[in-house]
Amino acid sequence: MSSDSDLSSSFNSTPDVTSVPEPLPELSSPRSGMFTIYSKSGCSGCTKLKKYLTEHFVVFQDVCCDEWLIEPEHKAQLFQLLTMYADQSCSVERRFPIVFDGLTYVGGVAETKACIANWLQNISTI
Repeated sequence: MSSDSDLSSSFNSTPDVTSVPEPLPELSSPRSGMFTIYSKSGCSGCTKLKKYLTEHFVVFQDVCCDEWLIEPEHKAQLFQLLTMYADQSCSVERRFPIVFDGLTYVGGVAETKACIANWLQNISTI
């Protein structure tokens, strides 16, 4: 037989409530006429590339993906979206930064610097 204290403690205990996760922020799509950098915190390549673009007066938008990288299923969704943005004509590499020139997938740091160098060379011949 239960004591009165056992019964009262079962009625007075706080129910186990699981917190509802925050919704993910909307992921900005690449914009025509500018570079879009999908980056994450602590990424040295991301920081260096943004500095490089700024030094070369290149207009870009920075999309921080940190919140998308917390849960494995969200990370998978992120790369699915980025592959969709790349028109599925290529496989988006799973390393940061992930860069688009307008609506065209470029790649990472080396590919973006090569793209900028080519662009600057073309401008200087005009």
